[in-house]
Amino acid sequence: GLTWHLQKNIFVGWAIGVFAMVATIGMLVPEMSGVYESNTNMKQMITAMGGDGAMIPTFLSAMLMITSLMVIAYAVQAIARMRSEESTGHLENILATKQSRICWLLKHVTVITLGSLLMLVMSGVVMALFVNGSAVDYTADVAEYALAGLSYMPVVLAFMGGYILLFGILPRLANVVAWLYFAFVAFMSWIGPLLQLDESILRLNVLHHLASPPANAIDWGILGVITAIAATMMLIGLLGWRRRDIAV
Repeated sequence: GLTWHLQKNIFVGWAIGVFAMVATIGMLVPEMSGVYESNTNMKQMITAMGGDGAMIPTFLSAMLMITSLMVIAYAVQAIARMRSEESTGHLENILATKQSRICWLLKHVTVITLGSLLMLVMSGVVMALFVNGSAVDYTADVAEYALAGLSYMPVVLAFMGGYILLFGILPRLANVVAWLYFAFVAFMSWIGPLLQLDESILRLNVLHHLASPPANAIDWGILGVITAIAATMMLIGLLGWRRRDIAV
C-alpha cells in the first residue's frame, strides 16, 4: 500500500499521457497518408523506426516505438523514487521496522513492472481500436497490436535492471546515467538512422535490436536475450544493495 501510494501519481500522469497520445495517433492516421508520401525526411524517419512496408502499419509501428519511449521514461522516473526515498532519509525509517531491504526494493519493481505492462498492452489496444474507428482502408488486429506493445517490455526491464545495478553499487550515479542513456536511446531511435551513423554506434541503442512490430515479425530470441541481461543486472544490483550502506 505504501509503495503504491508513492508510485501512484507517477503512474497516473504517464498513463494519461500515453493513452492520449495513442488515441490521437489512431485518429490522425487518415491525415498521415499525404504527409508520409509528400515529405521525404518524414518518410525516411518513419521507415527507419517502423520498417519498410505498407504506409499504415509502418507508421503505427514507428508510433508504438515512440510510445515505448514514454513508458521507459515512466519506468525510469518511477524507479528513481527509490533513490529519492533513500537520499531524503525516509528509507531509514522504513528499514527500522521489520521491512527487509530486498522486499522493499522488489515491491517497487513489482508495481513499476505491472504499471509498464498495463501501459504497453493498452497502448497497442487503444491504438488499434482508434485506427479501426477511423476512415482508413486498413483493419488493425487488436490482439496483434497488444502483443506488439508488450514486446517492448524487455527493454523497459533492461532500463530498470540498469538502474537497480547502479542503485546497488553506485547509487549517486544511478539517476544521471539512467537519464543520459534514455536521452541517447531516444535520440538514436528518432534521428540516428537519418544521420547514417556506423552500425556499431546504432547497436548501442537497445531499441535498435527490436524488429518494430507489428509491421515486422517479433524476434523472440532477441527479446529473450534482453530479458536475461535485465535479470542479471537486477540480481547484481540486489546483491550490492543488500550489502552497501545507506547513501544520503
